[in-house]
Amino acid sequence: MGVMSRRVLPACSSLCYLCPSLRARSRQPVKRYKKIIADIYQLPPDGEPNDRRIGKLCDYVSRNPTRIPKITEYLEQRFYKELRHENFTLAKVAPCIYRKLLCSCKEHRPLLATSSLSIIRTLLDQKAHDDSQVMGCLMLVDFLNGQVDSTHMFNLEGLIPKLCQIGQDLREDDKGLRLRSAALQALASMVQYMGDHSHISMELDEVVSVVISCYEANQTLSIKEVVRLQDDDDLVVNGALTVPSGQNSAKVASDIMSASENPGQWARVCLCNMANIAREATTVRRVLDPLFRLFDSQDYWSPENGIALSVLQEMQKLMDKSGAAISTHVISFSPFIFPPAFQLQQANSPTSDKPPLNIYFLLPAQNGHLLLSFTIKHIDHKSVAKKPVKQINIVKVASHLARHAKLKASVTIAGAISDLIKHLHKCMHFAIEASNVQDDAHKWNNALHLALEECLVQLTEKVGDVGPILDMIGVMLENLSHTSTISRTTISSVYRTAQIAAAVYKSSYNQKASS
Repeated sequence: MGVMSRRVLPACSSLCYLCPSLRARSRQPVKRYKKIIADIYQLPPDGEPNDRRIGKLCDYVSRNPTRIPKITEYLEQRFYKELRHENFTLAKVAPCIYRKLLCSCKEHRPLLATSSLSIIRTLLDQKAHDDSQVMGCLMLVDFLNGQVDSTHMFNLEGLIPKLCQIGQDLREDDKGLRLRSAALQALASMVQYMGDHSHISMELDEVVSVVISCYEANQTLSIKEVVRLQDDDDLVVNGALTVPSGQNSAKVASDIMSASENPGQWARVCLCNMANIAREATTVRRVLDPLFRLFDSQDYWSPENGIALSVLQEMQKLMDKSGAAISTHVISFSPFIFPPAFQLQQANSPTSDKPPLNIYFLLPAQNGHLLLSFTIKHIDHKSVAKKPVKQINIVKVASHLARHAKLKASVTIAGAISDLIKHLHKCMHFAIEASNVQDDAHKWNNALHLALEECLVQLTEKVGDVGPILDMIGVMLENLSHTSTISRTTISSVYRTAQIAAAVYKSSYNQKASS
């Protein structure tokens, strides 16, 4: 009877009071949590909850996990009561308790999840009270940092529009900056969490819009406010916050991060996490599409005045670091069947009296290659197809990306060169038929032609070996159109490409010879 009453029927302790096997009433944790919570709500003069008392509640929860549902229910009732009476000093006590519980009671987080999300959602809805919204954002960061699966993905995704709305606050005072920083911090953790679980939000366009708006504002900050260290991924903001390059940027302790009130820094962290989401071609395209749409609509493509170049360079560096090393290899081995998708050039026929076969092949592309390739492909997008100024700016941005990229030959870069040759062919075809075209159109066509040639030079230098480029030229010549005008422009474009490739190869050869 005693064993059952203690383990199975705890209610019998109030009935079978003569059972000698029952524990003493003073040792049973009945209603003790109410006393602890009441002590926490007795705020000191500074208005901040006592950490030692909150720690005592965390210890109690760790020893008595079966009491968690009652504790969360009691905290929720007290929280909503103080909120109804607009007593915000006491209303913030419950979120402080939850943040401490989420950090210290890791094994019991599933029991706290539903109640935590309810309070987070309520705090984010307090539009008239900045401190409540900031507390909700910081509580969300703590909640996300403790998630190990995607159980609450649907509920968390519903919070993204609220965070984006908070991140669009236009005030430039300290409260506005602090509010935007908290929202961007929560978005950074949200993007990181979704990337960890291979999920891309349907609200990514809105997230990108908020991130880029804060990133743009950050471009006007002085050197004293934002200092780049020797490693471009290390940041010091106002001398208070450092994000190490090898560290998970979204999971740095949130109480350290709350010291930063620079939304632009958190915009960089969001970009870093979005770059980490892009692990292969599909996700790279899914991440870049919202960026390109925003750059098109806001005229951000100009290398001199826009921010597209700085954003894409930032993402390119991050993608290059996250991807595998790429290079063109020449391997000597005995002849065997090699996958044709990777074989570009076969040097010698395999015979018994000749040396082993040399094959040039390309490994799968880095994500940085994909970013460059998609940028070049965007020239054909319907939103910029008939806007030569934007097309020229896009090509210039691609040239900058190619110039500063750590690239060697890859299938993706070969495809990008092929796209440039096609655009060069279009420019030449337009020039032939430009007799009845206005002078402005002819001028822009010439400018686009020069920009394409410059980009082609940069990519050819990265490939190094001209063999793959000459192979592409050969394929184009084998498939000439029967129309004389198109054939002439095709021959002109591939001839110009061959000239560029030969000049680059000669220059690199002379440099190697002199060294």
